[in-house]
Amino acid sequence: MEILTKADPEAFLEEIMTDGDQRRVCGIPPIYITLAVLAGMTGTPAGYAQCPASEDGTSIVSICGMVYH
Repeated sequence: MEILTKADPEAFLEEIMTDGDQRRVCGIPPIYITLAVLAGMTGTPAGYAQCPASEDGTSIVSICGMVYH
């Protein structure tokens, strides 16, 4: 989430590429475009949660909210 507070689309993409997308980030294109539109703004985390994405508990989905100003 820290990388998202900077509204820097290139830094976001570099972070994902550096670790080989080990976290399997979904929604990379819309997140990148949103950060490009908001470039230069500062984000404040507004919430974070995790929920199961599989019945056997081997996969989770993380959800975060960010307010930009």
